[in-house]
Amino acid sequence: MEQLQNCPLCESPKIITEKKRPFLSKCSNCSFIFANPRPSPKEIQAYYSGESQYDHWLPFLAGRRRLWLRRIKIIRKLKRKGRLLDIGAGLGEFLSYARAYYEVQGTEISKSAIRFAREKYSLQLTEASLEHLLMPDNSFDVITAWHVLEHVHNPADFVSHCHRMLAPDGILVIAVPNEIESVIAQLRHLLLKKPHIPEIDLAKPQQEIHLSYFTKKSLLKLISSGNFKVIRAGLDPEYGTEGIRRLIRSVLFGIFSLAYRITGVNWYDTILIIARKV
Repeated sequence: MEQLQNCPLCESPKIITEKKRPFLSKCSNCSFIFANPRPSPKEIQAYYSGESQYDHWLPFLAGRRRLWLRRIKIIRKLKRKGRLLDIGAGLGEFLSYARAYYEVQGTEISKSAIRFAREKYSLQLTEASLEHLLMPDNSFDVITAWHVLEHVHNPADFVSHCHRMLAPDGILVIAVPNEIESVIAQLRHLLLKKPHIPEIDLAKPQQEIHLSYFTKKSLLKLISSGNFKVIRAGLDPEYGTEGIRRLIRSVLFGIFSLAYRITGVNWYDTILIIARKV
């Protein structure tokens, strides 16, 4: 585990440890909250390469189809065709649907996920994190990162690399959890006694290793400072569950979407930002 002395967003040394959650630090300069200490990139790659790491996703592949198609519909309103890169492609589900409209490529650090994508979808994902991806400038028309940025060690570098690889007028699509401001997360904590933000424990299987905890404000600031113009800010569509869980998620998504349109405040548990390269 590495101990940070500076904020990973603004690089300020003015960081303080949270009293109630000593495994988190907060930047006094930009208010960004992040895991500290945190695992190294190699530790995270080894963790996500575990054979059973994605097993809990497998029963929901059919239900998640609706989620991916909804996301693709959002993107196609802005870019109907072109070259698309999906960073942190996971099992390859999104790319398996997106290739009907785009020339697709994907990256992933999990060896087991890469193997699954190859065997099930005939996708050849590149085993690399974004900073190690050797691609020419202006290579893509769309870059997507579905719930990836919260796992990244240097979010500012991530956005910078995306800007370099996007063609002029290219589109960046980023979705992240909204763990700090989410009413759903807070209710889950109160009613189910689940930690609002759990401490990182690499001994636990199938845990999401989040290094950064974004708010709408911090994510907008990060992307705007990376020479992007934000063209859409809102909620990421509900997760691809089935049955009563899907109904509940759909209702909640509708309620919080309406609340967002009225107040401009995101109380849902996801954030979606779409930005254009400038």
